Amino acid sequence: MAGPLTLQIDPVSKARLEAYFKKLPISIGRLCALVFNERGLAFVNMMKQKHLRGGTTDTALRVRTGALRRAYHREVKKGALPIDLEMKIGFQEQVRPYASIHEYGGTITPKNSKFLAIPGPAVSNPSGVAVIKSPRAFGQGMLAWIPRTKGPGYVLIDKLSGKIAFTLVPSVRIPARMHLRDEWEKEQPKFIGAILEKIDQAMAMGYV
Repeated sequence: MAGPLTLQIDPVSKARLEAYFKKLPISIGRLCALVFNERGLAFVNMMKQKHLRGGTTDTALRVRTGALRRAYHREVKKGALPIDLEMKIGFQEQVRPYASIHEYGGTITPKNSKFLAIPGPAVSNPSGVAVIKSPRAFGQGMLAWIPRTKGPGYVLIDKLSGKIAFTLVPSVRIPARMHLRDEWEKEQPKFIGAILEKIDQAMAMGYV
């Protein structure tokens, strides 16, 4: 994902709102921006709870360092008219390549070597974060190289602990797990309803 996902109201719902806004003061735009910010924050929190917690599955990613959760953000931009609102939900620049592969899925291949080195228990902390990044960090003869039984590559065993240090594979297939677009398709009707409800409340209380 080169940048954050832009979430916009679909044309039919936008036309419905535009017709409604023609009867209302310009101050309604502030209410709409407020709802976008509130619902945008709720959407981001929902995505974190649903797709960035627990263990790694086909629809969720295990939280290890927490960097991806912290980098989730939303931004609301206002145009000339009250209805001209745009919300961007995505990830900060430093984690976008990592976030992108989990949103769309894809295959990771090595750039400068024959195999990818996937860290194992011998080099990872209890959260699953590798504390040793490469087999090259081990001295000569400290790892036992065992050919993989499924596909090309090797399993590298730390001779001191007897645990797997790394698994060497030619590529790794990552499934799409974040489902940002799918979740937005389900969430958008709630945005429209929340905007109209906020307007009705403001009018009933004489704020507009």
